[in-house]
Amino acid sequence: MNTMGNKLKLSRHSSSRGFTLLELLVALSIFSLIVTAGYTGLNSLNRALQLQREVSVQLADIQWAVSRMERDLIQVVNRSLRTENTLLPAFSGDSRQIRLVTLSGNSLLQQPLSEERPVHWQWQQPLLSRRAWPLPDRLSSNPPVAYSRLLDNVEQIDFRYRDDKGNWRSEWNSTQQGKQLPDAVQFRLQITGFGEIRRVIELPGRRT
Repeated sequence: MNTMGNKLKLSRHSSSRGFTLLELLVALSIFSLIVTAGYTGLNSLNRALQLQREVSVQLADIQWAVSRMERDLIQVVNRSLRTENTLLPAFSGDSRQIRLVTLSGNSLLQQPLSEERPVHWQWQQPLLSRRAWPLPDRLSSNPPVAYSRLLDNVEQIDFRYRDDKGNWRSEWNSTQQGKQLPDAVQFRLQITGFGEIRRVIELPGRRT
């Protein structure tokens, strides 16, 4: 009788141990699923944050380049450029580049806008660059001192110039236009991964 009782207790004890092990396996399986799902979610979140950072950096670069171009145009000066042999027009440009004279200085640093400097924007796909000279004239003794990579992911660019009759032109030469500056300049930038940006900048009174 005691033997049967012991067998019954052993059978119950064995069943209890087997059921506990099964619960452990199920728990481990569930835990593995939770860990896998959590890792996948964290990985997706990390990729999204990285993409957001890249977009933020690109947007900041675009804003800085557009602001730099707008500032040059707002501070444009109608002044011909002297070389060793001839006079260059005060303002000239086509669909891919612009040459102008702008006032230097930084209003944010309370520097007076009194120095006239030649500036040249040029697009050579995919790079939009800006060169500046320290003195007003384009002499061999006055090489450019500043070179800026405004944007390096420009797929297409288009500069246009509005005359005093409201007509838009694809080219401008102030010498051929009676030494006049355009009334306004439009630029369109097609930027990789961002789309098109368009600005129309009114030139301030065509200073002479």
